[in-house]
Amino acid sequence: TPFSDLVTAKHGCQLSEANRIMQESKKGKLPIVNDNGELVALIARTDLKKNREFPLASKDSRKQLLAGAAIGTREPDKERMELLSNAGVDVIVLDSSQGNSIYQIEMIRHIKSTYPHVEVIGGNVVTAAQAKNLIDAGVDGLRVGMGS
Repeated sequence: TPFSDLVTAKHGCQLSEANRIMQESKKGKLPIVNDNGELVALIARTDLKKNREFPLASKDSRKQLLAGAAIGTREPDKERMELLSNAGVDVIVLDSSQGNSIYQIEMIRHIKSTYPHVEVIGGNVVTAAQAKNLIDAGVDGLRVGMGS
């Protein structure tokens, strides 16, 4: 399809405007393009449907779904953390069955000092003392319970 025949919306358009364009064009997907005609986003009719069906879904300030990932607590996981941050991750879950380990506390401190915009969920904890240690280290949320 030639570019001139595509139905598109300009980058920065409001979601309501994109919805109107999709309804009028009866297309299932709407490419969002910048001033150079380059694709910067793609809105699908199913995205709009899910937005109506799940209005309380966790979203960021740009109304995009939050993205999360899990990493371990060892030194090589710091490189993975950097890659995830560069990719736009919003929340990290530390994958550790022992929530009170020095490795987890050090990883929480590293993430919060290096990537302060990323929320961190730590655990597992089963005692108030374990929870306090992680909270003192800077964790934003806790996994509570035994097991992994």
